[in-house]
Amino acid sequence: AKAKPLSRRCVSLVAHDPDAPLAHGGELVLHDGRPVGEIASAAFGAAVGRVVALAYVSSGGETIDAAWLDGGRFEIEIAGVRAPAKASLKARPRHEPACDGQARIFRRSGSYGAFGERVAGTRWPKVSIS
Repeated sequence: AKAKPLSRRCVSLVAHDPDAPLAHGGELVLHDGRPVGEIASAAFGAAVGRVVALAYVSSGGETIDAAWLDGGRFEIEIAGVRAPAKASLKARPRHEPACDGQARIFRRSGSYGAFGERVAGTRWPKVSIS
């Protein structure tokens, strides 16, 4: 049996404008000016220097694939302001703004990496209690 095409999916969004207002979740997602879903989770992405978000979108019966995402204009309505965004089925969009590498500095600071793992060669600081 062939699987039915997905018409509701979780997509990643990256705002085009680095000065776009910060989204928190629950914001409206528009595709070609038509409401298609809402933000589930959002934050400022230090690696890309702009708002990144995960959203659930519905296509109204069309298959949601890379062609559908690339074939329309996405916007996130944040506090009444529409911020254009790039949508992707991957966590990191195929086209993302240039990163100046500053995020790597934050990932290596301290004894832990970006995902909470111990960074090789680091030691716990010695603490003396007098």
